[in-house]
Amino acid sequence: MSYTAWETIAETPWWVFFIISLLMYAAYSATKPRYLYVKSQLITQGISLFLLSLIVTYFVPFTLDNLGLLFLGLILGFVTGKAHFHYLKLKALEGRFVVYLPGSWLALLIIPSVVFIKYWYFGTNYTIDLDLLHTPFYQHWLATLSGLSFGLFFGRTSILLRCLRSGPYLEE
Repeated sequence: MSYTAWETIAETPWWVFFIISLLMYAAYSATKPRYLYVKSQLITQGISLFLLSLIVTYFVPFTLDNLGLLFLGLILGFVTGKAHFHYLKLKALEGRFVVYLPGSWLALLIIPSVVFIKYWYFGTNYTIDLDLLHTPFYQHWLATLSGLSFGLFFGRTSILLRCLRSGPYLEE
């Protein structure tokens, strides 16, 4: 079914616009420099990874293919996360568990692109059959994306902890 832009807007519930507005505000806020409190960041990411690991253990059986894809995603995510935070040129505040994070336009490019692609390509009504997640195709994708998420966390955390331990430090 093809939708025009006006039909897509008219059939979208009001709360979706609210969520998109919050995401756009968060993406715009990411363009400005800020201080990152590492403890709260590690706790939030740890909880997210725990929930992700529960989902992965439920939907992805531990076969050799899935474990290989999980480790491949883990390695790619680790390298990507490490490179991402390395090229941001983080600076720590000496004696505190806080990191100065310069602004990045990456989120402001990605979030509107994802919203646009979702509405342009899939339309407003896109339902996911959860039984599809038990097929090998989606299990492979879920294993790879989970490994990528874990790797991003570990790569970024390694750069954060190195920055806190050995600098560079922000002049106050």
